[in-house]
This record gives sequence, C-alpha cells and structure tokens, in this order.
Amino acid sequence: MGEKGRVTTVERDERMIAQARENIAKMGYEDRIHLIQGDAQETAASLTGTFDMIFLDGGKGHYIHLLEDCMRLLKPGGLIVSDNVLYKGMIATNELVIRRKITIVKRMRKYLDAISHDPRLMTTVLPLGDGLAVSYKKID
Repeated sequence: MGEKGRVTTVERDERMIAQARENIAKMGYEDRIHLIQGDAQETAASLTGTFDMIFLDGGKGHYIHLLEDCMRLLKPGGLIVSDNVLYKGMIATNELVIRRKITIVKRMRKYLDAISHDPRLMTTVLPLGDGLAVSYKKID
C-alpha cells in the first residue's frame, strides 16, 4: 500500500475483528485502515465514495448480490477481485457438486456469468488456488 493508500474492510466475525485490530495496531496503520463490523451486503449498500479496488472474499453465494453495489462504488479503471470463484471445482462440473452446496454453486455460476458478460467489465478467471476472478471496470 502506497503512502496515501487507504483500506476499508468489512468483517462480521468478532474474533476476526479483534485479530484484525491487533494486526492493524502492530503495523501502525490505524489511520489508514478503516475496519467496519457488519454484514458485507448491508454495509456495501450504505457505503459512499469510490474505490480503486474491491476484493470479495466472503460468503460465496452472496457475490451476485454484491455486484451492483461494487459497480456503484468502483472507480472507472478499477478492479473487482473475487476469491474462490471455482469453489472446490464445483463450478466447473456438476459431478463435483455436493448436494448441500447447490444454492451456493448456482449463485456463483450466476455471478461468473454476470461479470463475464457485463459490458461495463472486462473479466478473466485465473485457476489459482480455488479460483480468482479479476474484473476491470471499463473507462467510459
């Protein structure tokens, strides 16, 4: 992060928030990292301003519901980086889908279709780890 860089992060797990606060303090970044406790969907809907990059790494079934808020918040030329988009191989083939994960898989497939076909975005999916989608918001 550059000298003028700022990070806004959303976390709902109280244990993770405590750990994050401790790490932020150790690094001396209290004035540069804004930690919001809450649900990502609810928080995204209430955020204002713009961001150069948005990193999604939460409930996989919720990415599709976050997309329009991400588009509203993302600056032209910015990136949406979405983690775990191949979801244990279940996105690629129905043969690997675990029954209790069907809804998550359907929503992630819908999300990948949306970011791949949205004319405002240029997206690539990288087969790194559990899959990483990088979406560039086109400049008008």
